[in-house]
Amino acid sequence: MTFEFIISCHAVSGTDLQQVLVDLLTGVLEDNLNEFDPDNIGQMIQIRHSDPNFTVNDDVKILRFALELPDETESAEAVVQEFANALPDTSPIFHAVKFEDPLLQDRLAKRAKELFALEMKLRRVLSLIYLTAYQSEDPFDLLWEDAITPRTVPKLSEMKDVSENEFFHLDFRQYARLNQRKKIDTPELLNIIRDADAYDAFRAEVLRTRVTNERDGELIGNLKEIMDPIEKMRNCVAHNRQPSKSINENYVKAHSRLAELLDEYLLDWKISF
Repeated sequence: MTFEFIISCHAVSGTDLQQVLVDLLTGVLEDNLNEFDPDNIGQMIQIRHSDPNFTVNDDVKILRFALELPDETESAEAVVQEFANALPDTSPIFHAVKFEDPLLQDRLAKRAKELFALEMKLRRVLSLIYLTAYQSEDPFDLLWEDAITPRTVPKLSEMKDVSENEFFHLDFRQYARLNQRKKIDTPELLNIIRDADAYDAFRAEVLRTRVTNERDGELIGNLKEIMDPIEKMRNCVAHNRQPSKSINENYVKAHSRLAELLDEYLLDWKISF
């Protein structure tokens, strides 16, 4: 397992940065019940780049190195995290950033698989809701009356070619704002006034939402409280960064709640002949 770091160090004459890193790693490994030969630990730190002539403000050096952990390392995740956290506090180092991280890559890959399955199920349910609500409309233009539109509006031919619809072009936060009617412009408002034979009819038309089925509308309304934690996790996965503890905890709760809502809805779509 290879982990890449860049560190900034004060340029202290006579300091062996390789040994500083090896000594730090040795302590962290021992704290996590790892017993490796000192020579083997020395080989785990690989200096990738260190230009002795490159300095910032004449007293700062930049160093790039790799941490090579054997697969048999006990508590490898804890070792890497503790090592990374200790770097900025280990003289003469004062700054450290971790880049390549196979453990993080594996965790994010698992989240990506979860998110793929969850979003496909959400798209399936929303398609059922909208297709049912507007059976006479163009099935590739389900959002024509919604305030929300895809950030990049797909062409009809493009969606047909890959068997997708507009829901494939929304992000998680947009799902939470579905079923809100777009602003009524003046010509349309005048048409509504002309066609309405009473105030109640006029009011009902102005306030009408796309999805009128109470249960379907309630499901969409529940998305407002659920989608933000899922979107935050999706961003971490998409941008290859470590989710915080709160993002992880909130995502797990939101994922469970949304999956439950979608599964309950799909139970009503039983096979019948």
